[in-house]
Amino acid sequence: MRVKEKGYPKLRLFNTLFIRAVVALQLIVSVGESIVRPSPFDKSGRFYRGNLHSHSTHSDGEKSAEEVCRTYRELGYDFLAIL
Repeated sequence: MRVKEKGYPKLRLFNTLFIRAVVALQLIVSVGESIVRPSPFDKSGRFYRGNLHSHSTHSDGEKSAEEVCRTYRELGYDFLAIL
């Protein structure tokens, strides 16, 4: 048995499209702002390169924990968290 929807389908469609348009506009604006904003890495100071979410064969990764550490060390990472 099909239940008849209550409400105004055209208004619901308008609201859905309006929300999607607002989200798309926010994405466009945020991309534009990131181009204009100066990079924090241009400032003086020490920045650390790391990965806080990595997998090994102890979870669902393809490499052993030792191999993962070696790979990140070779890539110049300062820290690593393995799940």
